[in-house]
Amino acid sequence: MDSDTDSISDRFNLPDADVSFRSSDKVIFRVHIKNLETHCDGFPPSAFCPSEVVDLTESAATLDLLFRFMYPQRQPDLNTIEFPLLADLSEAAEKYQVYSAMDICKIFMGNCLQDNALRVLNYAVRHGYRDIADEAAPLTVSLPLEEVGAYMHPTYMGSWIRYYGEWQKILELGCTEGWRIGHTNPCRISNSTSCPHWLAARQTVLTKLGAKPGALNDLTMIFTTAQGVYPCAIESLRQWEYFIVVKVKDIPKFRTFL
Repeated sequence: MDSDTDSISDRFNLPDADVSFRSSDKVIFRVHIKNLETHCDGFPPSAFCPSEVVDLTESAATLDLLFRFMYPQRQPDLNTIEFPLLADLSEAAEKYQVYSAMDICKIFMGNCLQDNALRVLNYAVRHGYRDIADEAAPLTVSLPLEEVGAYMHPTYMGSWIRYYGEWQKILELGCTEGWRIGHTNPCRISNSTSCPHWLAARQTVLTKLGAKPGALNDLTMIFTTAQGVYPCAIESLRQWEYFIVVKVKDIPKFRTFL
């Protein structure tokens, strides 16, 4: 160990340890090969020499959590950690096949998809969690394309583009339907026999939909707002919304594009 740059883990500095690991941020972890053999498949004992320090790519914070899953003690409370660390732990658990950590990490990653859809989707498709991928994927179509292009795993970028294309088709159908629907009901605002507000109501919705497939995730908000402003057009707006909702439900799940 280089004492000028390395430090020792407070938790994993066991006197009878027979293997040492160095984190990416230069913290040494001294643990037992027996625990690695028992709790994971990603650390083959034959690859280790007791006198050497094995360099790992994970941070000290990640390894501290990971190794705690390999010892007979209370497991870490994942409710207390921020998402970036949870994501790093989840990837490490999969990489080293730490079975006691994999399932709980899967649950917590699934619970975080609303605010971290793209990273959760990457995690899910890489490790075969298709149920989570199907939940996360619709949220990613709301993200800027440059963000998806920068962070989506290259192996699955083609799958995502095809999936995004299905949402684009539904958006185009939805906008076309808005022009097809007629509106002949009396106006509730001006009491005239024909409603002069339908064109404005339609334009309000079309503007909100724009050219963004992600707007299909906000249909309730878009149409409820329009109904509040133009109550005389409520039936036509509901008909239009229902048409789009049905089409969105028919979009194939992300797993079918893999």
